[in-house]
Parts: sequence; C-alpha cells; structure tokens
Amino acid sequence: MWICTPTGSTAAMHAAGGKIMNTNSPQLQYLIREHLIEKHTRSLVEDRGHAMLNSGSQLHLRWNSNHGRVYVDGAHLSHELRLGDEIIINNRAPKLKLFIDDDDERMVKQNKKPLLT
Repeated sequence: MWICTPTGSTAAMHAAGGKIMNTNSPQLQYLIREHLIEKHTRSLVEDRGHAMLNSGSQLHLRWNSNHGRVYVDGAHLSHELRLGDEIIINNRAPKLKLFIDDDDERMVKQNKKPLLT
C-alpha cells in the first residue's frame, strides 16, 4: 500500500496510477499496490484500492503476516512489523510549509506534473 501527502502525489504515486493533488489539500491519498483477494470477495474489494483520506478520517490497518516492514518516504526510515501489529494513518501531523515557484503551482492546479527541482 502506498500513502502520500499532496506533495508526494506527483512522482511515484502518480506513476502508479494515483492522482496529482493540489498542494494545499489536507487529504492523504492511498493506493493498494497488490490486492490479496479471495475469489468470493473480489467484487467487494477491487474498486476500493485507491481513494483520498479526508481530514478527520483515518485508516486502521492490521498486519496479517509473520514479519514485515513499513517504509516511510523510501528506505531510509522503516519500522519492523509482526503478526497482529496495527497501524493507524491519519493527517493530524502539523502542517509543513512548502515553498514552490509559481510555474509549479500553476501546473499542479491544472493537474499536470510539476517540475519540482
């Protein structure tokens, strides 16, 4: 599963089929990369793999494998997971100030990939 803020929506998330978000949006975006679907639940699950997480909402995930790892913004920050561990994801972190130029902001508003450098 991939999860991103608006500033993270222009690279890997977009390349994987996600939507480019307005940089002022308070939402988080998530995308399930590999669905593990049982045959009898396919129609209930398939179209729920990509969505926006609104302010005040959260995802509650339970790890169902013996071992695993969650990565935050690449491989430089990770945390080990064990069977039964739970992860809660929301957008309650303090706001981050982002400084981008007018051309990049205009491209984001037009749902185009900005030229962030």
